[in-house]
Amino acid sequence: MTLYLIDVNLPRKISHWHGDDFEFVADIDSSLSDQKIWNYAAAKDLTIVTKDADFKVRVFVSRGVGPRVIHFRLGNMQIRSLHEFLSANWKSICVRSADHQLVTVYEDHVDCIT
Repeated sequence: MTLYLIDVNLPRKISHWHGDDFEFVADIDSSLSDQKIWNYAAAKDLTIVTKDADFKVRVFVSRGVGPRVIHFRLGNMQIRSLHEFLSANWKSICVRSADHQLVTVYEDHVDCIT
């Protein structure tokens, strides 16, 4: 079972992200540095879900050592539109994340890097 760590730059209101499979950085400490979030996720085997491009860079620098990352590149999408997007795509994003270190999600496609 994959567990997810939702970064502070994503809304908590998304119903797809509620349940035992999800933790929120805001519940731990919303002022955590990216390094501390990375280390926390790695120690607990969590997949980081974020809009922060710094985590994408960390995946490249770490060369596959560390947590998986789902990086959203959806712009300033309204919560309602984000919820609709995730309703249509969250399951396939999760499947891709299980096989790849980095999944970058755009409105019209998904890029995956092992």
